[in-house]
Amino acid sequence: MFHSCNGFSVGTDVDAWSGPALWNDVLRMHSAQPFHVMIGGGDQIYNDGVRVDGPLRQWTDIKNPKKRRDYPFNEELRARCDEYYFDNYVRWYSAEPFATANGQIPQLNIWDD
Repeated sequence: MFHSCNGFSVGTDVDAWSGPALWNDVLRMHSAQPFHVMIGGGDQIYNDGVRVDGPLRQWTDIKNPKKRRDYPFNEELRARCDEYYFDNYVRWYSAEPFATANGQIPQLNIWDD
Protein backbone atom coordinates (compact mmCIF):
# COMPACT_ATOMS: atom_id res chain seq x y z
CA MET A 1 0.00 0.00 0.00
CA PHE A 2 1.09 3.56 -0.64
CA HIS A 3 0.28 6.61 1.41
CA SER A 4 1.34 10.20 1.41
CA CYS A 5 0.75 12.41 4.42
CA ASN A 6 -0.64 11.36 7.75
CA GLY A 7 -4.08 12.95 7.76
CA PHE A 8 -3.15 15.80 10.09
CA SER A 9 -0.98 18.87 9.61
CA VAL A 10 -0.57 22.46 10.69
CA GLY A 11 -3.70 24.24 9.56
CA THR A 12 -6.00 21.27 10.18
CA ASP A 13 -9.17 22.41 11.93
CA VAL A 14 -8.83 20.37 15.13
CA ASP A 15 -12.51 20.92 15.95
CA ALA A 16 -13.54 19.35 12.63
CA TRP A 17 -10.87 16.61 12.60
CA SER A 18 -12.56 13.23 12.93
CA GLY A 19 -9.49 11.32 14.07
CA PRO A 20 -6.97 9.07 12.35
CA ALA A 21 -9.28 7.80 9.60
CA LEU A 22 -6.36 6.86 7.34
CA TRP A 23 -4.75 4.55 9.91
CA ASN A 24 -8.03 3.03 11.05
CA ASP A 25 -8.73 2.17 7.40
CA VAL A 26 -5.20 0.82 6.84
CA LEU A 27 -5.53 -1.51 9.85
CA ARG A 28 -9.02 -2.59 8.78
CA MET A 29 -7.78 -3.51 5.32
CA HIS A 30 -4.58 -5.10 6.68
CA SER A 31 -6.62 -7.38 8.95
CA ALA A 32 -8.70 -8.55 5.96
CA GLN A 33 -5.74 -9.07 3.63
CA PRO A 34 -2.29 -8.24 5.02
CA PHE A 35 -0.17 -5.73 3.16
CA HIS A 36 3.32 -6.90 2.16
CA VAL A 37 4.79 -3.41 2.48
CA MET A 38 3.69 0.11 3.27
CA ILE A 39 5.34 2.83 1.18
CA GLY A 40 5.19 6.32 2.62
CA GLY A 41 5.55 9.13 0.10
CA GLY A 42 6.48 11.79 2.64
CA ASP A 43 4.98 13.59 5.61
CA GLN A 44 4.63 10.46 7.71
CA ILE A 45 4.58 12.96 10.54
CA TYR A 46 4.47 16.74 10.53
CA ASN A 47 7.14 18.92 12.08
CA ASP A 48 5.80 22.27 10.83
CA GLY A 49 4.99 23.17 14.42
CA VAL A 50 8.71 23.76 15.06
CA ARG A 51 8.31 27.06 13.20
CA VAL A 52 4.65 27.78 13.97
CA ASP A 53 4.60 27.51 17.75
CA GLY A 54 7.95 25.89 18.51
CA PRO A 55 11.51 27.06 19.01
CA LEU A 56 11.89 28.49 15.47
CA ARG A 57 8.87 30.80 15.79
CA GLN A 58 11.00 33.95 16.26
CA TRP A 59 13.11 33.06 13.22
CA THR A 60 9.98 32.43 11.12
CA ASP A 61 8.58 35.85 12.08
CA ILE A 62 11.61 37.63 10.55
CA LYS A 63 10.53 38.95 7.16
CA ASN A 64 13.89 40.33 6.00
CA PRO A 65 15.90 37.50 4.34
CA LYS A 66 19.27 38.95 5.42
CA LYS A 67 18.16 39.24 9.04
CA ARG A 68 16.72 35.74 8.86
CA ARG A 69 20.00 34.40 7.44
CA ASP A 70 21.97 36.10 10.22
CA TYR A 71 19.70 34.90 13.04
CA PRO A 72 21.89 33.08 15.58
CA PHE A 73 21.38 29.33 15.72
CA ASN A 74 23.31 28.74 18.92
CA GLU A 75 23.64 25.53 20.95
CA GLU A 76 20.66 26.42 23.16
CA LEU A 77 18.37 26.84 20.14
CA ARG A 78 19.79 23.68 18.56
CA ALA A 79 19.01 21.75 21.76
CA ARG A 80 15.47 23.15 21.87
CA CYS A 81 14.93 22.12 18.21
CA ASP A 82 16.36 18.65 18.87
CA GLU A 83 14.03 18.27 21.85
CA TYR A 84 11.05 19.46 19.79
CA TYR A 85 11.76 16.93 17.00
CA PHE A 86 12.43 14.08 19.42
CA ASP A 87 9.22 14.73 21.39
CA ASN A 88 7.16 15.07 18.21
CA TYR A 89 8.48 11.80 16.74
CA VAL A 90 7.85 9.97 20.02
CA ARG A 91 4.33 11.43 20.25
CA TRP A 92 3.38 10.47 16.68
CA TYR A 93 4.98 7.03 16.63
CA SER A 94 3.42 6.03 19.96
CA ALA A 95 -0.09 7.26 19.05
CA GLU A 96 -2.67 4.67 18.04
CA PRO A 97 -3.56 3.46 15.48
CA PHE A 98 -0.45 4.85 13.72
CA ALA A 99 1.84 2.96 16.13
CA THR A 100 0.14 -0.38 15.43
CA ALA A 101 0.26 0.11 11.65
CA ASN A 102 3.96 0.95 11.83
CA GLY A 103 4.60 -2.04 14.08
CA GLN A 104 2.75 -4.58 11.93
CA ILE A 105 3.45 -3.59 8.34
CA PRO A 106 6.99 -3.47 6.91
CA GLN A 107 7.64 -0.04 5.47
CA LEU A 108 9.77 2.07 3.22
CA ASN A 109 9.48 5.83 3.65
CA ILE A 110 10.58 8.97 1.92
CA TRP A 111 11.65 11.35 4.69
CA ASP A 112 11.04 14.99 3.90
CA ASP A 113 11.10 16.55 7.36
